[in-house]
Amino acid sequence: MHAASVGQKIVFHNGSTKPVVLYCVSDGNDFDLPKLAPSASAEYTVRSEGLIELLADPAKPPIELVYAAPSPWVARTRSGQHVVFNDVPPGAYQAVRGIRACPARRSR
Repeated sequence: MHAASVGQKIVFHNGSTKPVVLYCVSDGNDFDLPKLAPSASAEYTVRSEGLIELLADPAKPPIELVYAAPSPWVARTRSGQHVVFNDVPPGAYQAVRGIRACPARRSR
């Protein structure tokens, strides 16, 4: 799963040797990209927060998942990695971490 934010542009690149049609039916982020030739790219700007499931074949599971957060200060990390949020305006914030098997935890 990848992370993105509302208003962020996502670039999809076809790295296969065959043309592909990518689309999404997720609430608030539904789209149909034009057919992508091999090595071609297309862009989509995230409109709404939530899960974005990227599909290429209606009979198969999503080929990619993107979680769209309501702000640009979101990151996906792995154990042992550090997270740095740049250009954050002054103020009080809470960092929220989510682990698939555990409930979200907050720290200041």
